[in-house]
Amino acid sequence: MLTIKKYKLIPFNGFPPDWYVGGPAVPPEYQVERYKDCGPLHPGAKDLGFPTIQYGAPIHAIEKGTVRYLRRNSTHCTDDAYCPDFDNMVLIEGNDHGYTGYHHVKPLSDLQEGMFVEAGQKIGHIDDSGVTSGPHLHLARYTAGELATWWHSDRGTCDWGLAGWDAPDLDPGEDPYN
Repeated sequence: MLTIKKYKLIPFNGFPPDWYVGGPAVPPEYQVERYKDCGPLHPGAKDLGFPTIQYGAPIHAIEKGTVRYLRRNSTHCTDDAYCPDFDNMVLIEGNDHGYTGYHHVKPLSDLQEGMFVEAGQKIGHIDDSGVTSGPHLHLARYTAGELATWWHSDRGTCDWGLAGWDAPDLDPGEDPYN
């Protein structure tokens, strides 16, 4: 399962990172690949593509926390300039009060705002809501702050990395809290 932990080992991507992600983002058979990185035009987010994945692949929480926002019933859009529907998504507030967004994910029907979820708990499935060109997980980190403004572009943070990809020297098994 994917986990986000406080990162205190090495800088990468020119940022002084505070967070890293370790382990596979979805079950190993989906061969996770990163195909759009975090940056000014993609604030706080990394798109994880899966060459063999299909819509409906399960997504699990990468950290424990409280479900703060769910978006359901959004449709697929092909026009980047005008899309009446945003993507389906799950937003979880972690122990650090930062938020992790799982975009292009249809939340499980029994998942509700205010629920506590454990790391590794299934929260939804990949879908084609919003503007997409294929199945992928748009995984994003947002800084702590007011829930009403989590989505503002200045709240997206690129100070996290994917163990084995853009932070290859990280040990996903290390517990940086100890």
